[in-house]
Amino acid sequence: MLKKLYFFFIFFILLNPLHAEFSYRFIQQPDGLKIRVGVWNNPKVENSKKLLIICPGRASFIEKNDRLAQHFSDLGFKVVVIDWRGQGGSDRLVENPQKVHIDDYQAYIQDIQKTLEAYHLKDDKIYLVGSSMGAQIVMRFLQDQQLTSQYPIEAAVLLVPMFGLKTNPYPPFIARAAAWIATRLGYQDCYCFGYGDFDPSKDTFERNRNTHDRENFERQKNITHNHPQFITAGPTFGWLYATFQSIDLVDHPKRLHLISTPVFIATAGDDQTVDKTYDASIAANLKHSVHKVYAGSWHNIFNETSEIRQLLLKDVDGFLSDIQD
Repeated sequence: MLKKLYFFFIFFILLNPLHAEFSYRFIQQPDGLKIRVGVWNNPKVENSKKLLIICPGRASFIEKNDRLAQHFSDLGFKVVVIDWRGQGGSDRLVENPQKVHIDDYQAYIQDIQKTLEAYHLKDDKIYLVGSSMGAQIVMRFLQDQQLTSQYPIEAAVLLVPMFGLKTNPYPPFIARAAAWIATRLGYQDCYCFGYGDFDPSKDTFERNRNTHDRENFERQKNITHNHPQFITAGPTFGWLYATFQSIDLVDHPKRLHLISTPVFIATAGDDQTVDKTYDASIAANLKHSVHKVYAGSWHNIFNETSEIRQLLLKDVDGFLSDIQD
């Protein structure tokens, strides 16, 4: 079934160029899975020595990160965007292609590693930008001293990092227990309570808690609906269990002290998706960090109102400029 889905993706992509500004390829992983990556096309940066990898959040995919890719490309970076295994145009891990599933976040870290193997050239300086779940994965990568010795990271930008989960209406300890029990009983591939396949009727501006900007919401919605083959919906119990395990590793002070890379953390002041209370303490435990809170912002901070977005980009660009000086 998974092979059939993969060949369907290949056939669809050959017939549909998707996004003219991206060039696509598939990278085979050691376990046989193939992940899709997109390179932002910009002839002006072909000889750039600055490689920037965008690591999206849960249920996102390459095309939804086009403006972010363009922004960094305009700053002189060679930009590559990852579709995590189980998302976007990458191979799925369970039969239902809409389920977001993972057994261990180490597999996501491997997705970054293999992307770097494919695109990192000698003397390239590497930058990582992670959003939500992608930000947590970036932190796990930074905590791996073996990987960072092989691929030194100049700087990392973490947008609304998933250092904690909001598990409403259940308290976190109930969600943890449910995830543990479900995986032990063999239900790791099942949707978490309250989640199911994508429902277009619920995808409305009025119901959303990601952005206050209607134009940006509709633009992201159109990208989603124009690429139904890349849609993923809710997480599985296996994903939830692996996420809690990864959060515990990220939040450990001793592991945070291992990170020497300068890190910028952007917190959405009114985030309805992740638990932002961890951001300040994690920033305080890093050797080199800048932490900014954007009042009034919901989770999709890069697609928030122009006022919030411009302030965010000013801060991020200033941080990267200081690193490069």
